[in-house]
Amino acid sequence: MLHAAAANPALFQNYCEMDDDSDEETEEEIQKNPQKKMLWAAENNKADVVQDLIKEEKDLVNSTDSDMYTPLHRACYNGHTDMVRLLLANGANIEAKTIDGWHPIHSAARWNQAQVISVLIENGADINATTKGGQTPLHLASSQKDSKETLIILLQNPKVDVDVKNSTGDTAEDVCKRTSKLCKLFQKRRDKLLKEGEKLSLDSEANSSSEADFTSEKLKSDKLCAGHVDHCLAQIDANVSRKMDKIVEEEIENLLLDDNESSNTAEIQSVQKENSDKLKCSTTSDESLMVLSSGAQAKHDSEISGTDVVT
Repeated sequence: MLHAAAANPALFQNYCEMDDDSDEETEEEIQKNPQKKMLWAAENNKADVVQDLIKEEKDLVNSTDSDMYTPLHRACYNGHTDMVRLLLANGANIEAKTIDGWHPIHSAARWNQAQVISVLIENGADINATTKGGQTPLHLASSQKDSKETLIILLQNPKVDVDVKNSTGDTAEDVCKRTSKLCKLFQKRRDKLLKEGEKLSLDSEANSSSEADFTSEKLKSDKLCAGHVDHCLAQIDANVSRKMDKIVEEEIENLLLDDNESSNTAEIQSVQKENSDKLKCSTTSDESLMVLSSGAQAKHDSEISGTDVVT
């Protein structure tokens, strides 16, 4: 027996376990009271009775006894998995609490109903819910020597909080160490998480390396692209430069041709002017000669006649 349980048994027992002197209800009382009949049917896995009662009055699915246990609580601690599904499908409150704060999942954990716990968790049960004594489902499972299946299911769930302490300051592992050798399951969980953490770290490093390699390759690719672009631009510039040089050369040739034509025209004009001048000089000389010839003739004639000739 646990030291903690011996000091305060209410922490690890539900109210029904402590109330051993209570009188059981008679069959007649059960049949006359629909709520009691619903509680009885859920506890004893009478699915047809439960369905008939729900058809008559749907709210009966959340009936309670004097300790505030519901049909779902009773189905859970008795391990009636199909009944649990039936009740949940018809609106059973998965967070209903007894007078000492037990949820249906506490009832299942206390009695090692592993399959029921799986169904409850699938339907949104709080895996870390606490009773008035601060007990989680993991605490209650840890307090029993035959709860291996339940402990495995709870410890494998990523949402379970193993560090919660009850009202006496114990974690579930503290309780388990005093109860059985099942406490080794807590160490296995830590080892698994450590390996997963190391793997995650390695994967993260590998991803970082891959990202770095990708970035490096992208930079190289960008540089190559930039180099190709620069090369293309250089070729374009060279082509443009060659075309411009050709255009300039053609313009110069045209200018030279124009200059030659102008020079030839000037030379022709110069020759024409020179010829014109020569022609004028020739004409003047001829006229002079004619004058001189005329004067000479006149002088000759005067000499013959003996008269003076005025020149």
